[in-house]
Amino acid sequence: MSRGVLAKAPSAGGANDGSLEEPKKMMRENWREKKELEVQRKLGNAPAEVDEEGKDINPHIPQYISSVPWYIDPSKRPTLKYQRLQPQKQKQYSSSGDWHKRGLQEHGVATRYHKGACENCGALTHIKKNCMERPRKVGAKYTGTNIAPDEHVQPQLTFDYSGKRDRWNGYNPEEHMKTVEEYSKADLAKCTLKAQKLQEELASGMLEQVNSPSHHWGEEESNSQTERDHNSEDEDKYADDIDMPGQNFDSKRRITV
Repeated sequence: MSRGVLAKAPSAGGANDGSLEEPKKMMRENWREKKELEVQRKLGNAPAEVDEEGKDINPHIPQYISSVPWYIDPSKRPTLKYQRLQPQKQKQYSSSGDWHKRGLQEHGVATRYHKGACENCGALTHIKKNCMERPRKVGAKYTGTNIAPDEHVQPQLTFDYSGKRDRWNGYNPEEHMKTVEEYSKADLAKCTLKAQKLQEELASGMLEQVNSPSHHWGEEESNSQTERDHNSEDEDKYADDIDMPGQNFDSKRRITV
């Protein structure tokens, strides 16, 4: 009995070894196929692997980056979704056109004091601590008269890097028209004054008419020179006080080129 058992034992062990070698062989073949496919993808002969969102995964990315960590979900296929910025964690910024509102609200002014309003002026948009009006001897809370209008409630703006450095955000282009009108009025006044001065010179005889037969070439040249001096009056009025580099020969203030 013992001899028979001992004789059959090797045959049973050999059958078990054969059954264990088959899965190992399959695992080796699968590993070789994956390795060959990975090499072909790196060479560009095979299409890149696609993640769960349909985006291609760069074959040169290491496996420890493309594979999903075990603490998230190890059963998922390789992806780079967890490496990208998550929408729920993104900070929302204000747009470039948003800015603080100016002025007062459009609706009418209150006729009596409301609970929770400013005790000094009676506006509902701020409290007494933040009131910018002159402190009254008796506040609107007790008098109930002369209620100040409400201002706009300013929004809490959050800008990104470029929005914080936008120097023209909130600028009203119509404000520039006031400067344009001011300069146009100044130019019109200059032209009027110059015309009056020219008329006075002609009336006093300092300037002769260009069409008169008594003028000569020298007089015409002097008249044209006078006109040029009048035209260049605005351009040269600031140039008299400027010294060119290398032209100041004062020993105390010598400018060299």
